[in-house]
Amino acid sequence: MPKVIRLTLTADQRRELDRRLRARTTERREYERLRMVEAVATGATVPQTARTLGVHEQTVRKAVTRFTTEGFAGLVVRRGWMRPIWRRSKPVSTGMPGRAGGPGRCPNWRRG
Repeated sequence: MPKVIRLTLTADQRRELDRRLRARTTERREYERLRMVEAVATGATVPQTARTLGVHEQTVRKAVTRFTTEGFAGLVVRRGWMRPIWRRSKPVSTGMPGRAGGPGRCPNWRRG
């Protein structure tokens, strides 16, 4: 059974959380993580928060744990090392001269 996560925000953290939630420039995933932290800080349990926001409980636990260890920097969307699939694929020949690709004649499309 996972341990109960409790979160208490300082006045400064609460002001910063409210500011980031109101900002129009906050990325969607960061906004969702901020909502998770806000819900747990106001007394909701992890399962309640997960059900309310429509995410998995582990996602809530991860966001809250990262917030407690790293602060707001832990909630920022981290860029992965993987390049987009369209940059990793190799063109596939269709057997027609001068044309590569599949549906929509995208030159980087290939069958898995």
